Amino acid sequence: MLLTAGRVDDAEAQLRRSIEVMNETLPAGDARIAAAASNLASVLDVKGEYAEAERLHATALAIARKTHGKGDPFTGGIYDNLGLNNMAQQRYAEAMISHRRALRIFEAALPPDHPRIATALVNLAAARRAKDGDGDAELAALLARAVEIRAALLGRLHFDTLQARRMLLEVLRAQGRDDEAAVH
Repeated sequence: MLLTAGRVDDAEAQLRRSIEVMNETLPAGDARIAAAASNLASVLDVKGEYAEAERLHATALAIARKTHGKGDPFTGGIYDNLGLNNMAQQRYAEAMISHRRALRIFEAALPPDHPRIATALVNLAAARRAKDGDGDAELAALLARAVEIRAALLGRLHFDTLQARRMLLEVLRAQGRDDEAAVH
């Protein structure tokens, strides 16, 4: 709530204090510590403190893999956040690996039209575009699937649907597939 209100420093302080209390009162490796570490890492990503954020993402991921399992959507969410951290640091190959892992987890554990799948598809596509440009043959398929999921869940005019659609149209046009772009 503090983060969405623009109170990033307050959110950071509160999360740091929460983690401190959790480390004093909960068993080592408790899943709640993973959640708090992941949240703090996301706040630090917003602040541009990528190295510390990455360390916290890694800590959260290690705990989540033990407490929730390698195939749990919570673990997938941490992989997706780690991928965003890698993207911010322009480490696109690593971002692709993390986003692909998140997508595999979500596809195995969630219904095929789940919004987490659409988000992972868009994030993977963004990493692929940053690394390889718009010529990547798989990009359009990833983005078309994301648009389909988001349109069904949120509507065709929702911001998230329009964002994925815009990316899809940019890719199709860059690939010279103007006829397909006109249909979307």
